[in-house]
Amino acid sequence: MRKNGVDKTLTLIEGGVCAPEGFLAGGYHCGISAYGSVTLNGGNSRDIREDLALIKADRKYPTACAFTTAGVCGAPVIVSKYNIRHGYASAMFCNSGIANVLQEQGEDMAKAICFALEEKGKISRDEVVITSTGSFAQNYPYEMVMNGIAGLVKNLGRSHEHSLAAARAMMTTDRHVKQVSYSFALGAYTCKIGAIFKGGAHVCPNMATTLCFITTDVNVSPKMLQRAFNFAVADGFNQICIDGVSSPNDTACIMASGKAGNYIVDCVDSEYRKFSYALSETVKRICKILVADSGKKTFSCTVSGIRSKQLARTLSKQIVSSIAIRHSLAKGLIDPADIICLATTLSEFTHVEDIKISVKCEDTRIVISEDTGALPYQNSFQEKLKNANEIEILVAFREGNYSASAFGVLDVDI
Repeated sequence: MRKNGVDKTLTLIEGGVCAPEGFLAGGYHCGISAYGSVTLNGGNSRDIREDLALIKADRKYPTACAFTTAGVCGAPVIVSKYNIRHGYASAMFCNSGIANVLQEQGEDMAKAICFALEEKGKISRDEVVITSTGSFAQNYPYEMVMNGIAGLVKNLGRSHEHSLAAARAMMTTDRHVKQVSYSFALGAYTCKIGAIFKGGAHVCPNMATTLCFITTDVNVSPKMLQRAFNFAVADGFNQICIDGVSSPNDTACIMASGKAGNYIVDCVDSEYRKFSYALSETVKRICKILVADSGKKTFSCTVSGIRSKQLARTLSKQIVSSIAIRHSLAKGLIDPADIICLATTLSEFTHVEDIKISVKCEDTRIVISEDTGALPYQNSFQEKLKNANEIEILVAFREGNYSASAFGVLDVDI
């Protein structure tokens, strides 16, 4: 009998992608990126700049991916789609600095790197999720990458620092190293999930992660893993808009080792819903970190009480993407009519007459409109809006049970 529960508590832990059992990680400097000061967690820095990252599983595991929806994509995306066609992988690789995009022999070079990983790291060449990020106005440094594979494999380990090294190797325009890891309960079983990711520019729906590697030790089938990941991407990564420019390299990936010991999640039941929540919540926290690292004031929107998840996603994303709303908030102003007008475009069945709009910044939350009637607010709150580093708009309907959030920035540097 299944005993896994639906407790929704996520506990922050150390370890990054090495927190779940079954994974090694590491980074290596092959020469693409210049050495320089890199900010670490806690504000410390060190003079090192890895440019190759690798996550290696101890065998092939269920894997789910989401890729850029751009009409033209990088060669690694094409190769990765082929390699995970059966729903399994055993490694995730990334180089930063110069991307393998619009290169004459791009696919051949990506495949050759997979061959090198097989030779040097005992990783099956057709079980590699391969990614590449950085400028694509230069020739891809194929020989540098190939020469660095052996050193990269030797640098693999299971510690928090090994995960950080991999996270550093993914950085391009990022201001800080990005990784998270959490534990959560499935009944009597403690499960873990960890991620390393990057993104500071060219971040816009759809697939707004730029790059994100996630590991977990949950025992889950490939089909259910992909289903849960699709939901997390739609509810999180696709809800970001930083600069309105998407990337041809965007890739997000999750591997599940199954070593937590829980009953296999192979259907939509309470176990699946708990895992899906943990994954979605992790992705949303990743989104907030990506937006916060943009160097601009952050702006989010939550739409609730609406009759469909897709309507909630659409409206919240339209609001954070609105140039008019972003410019107004940067000046400490907000016109509820701008939001109401966006809501009227959703559907003829959406009742915009029954919405309440609130604005929250710091420890203050005020209602600026109810039932389409604008409510005045004091000049002191306008100053608070103007100076706040984080602003949230809440749009509450009274016609359903669905909600969604979106994440963006204001057009003013912090």
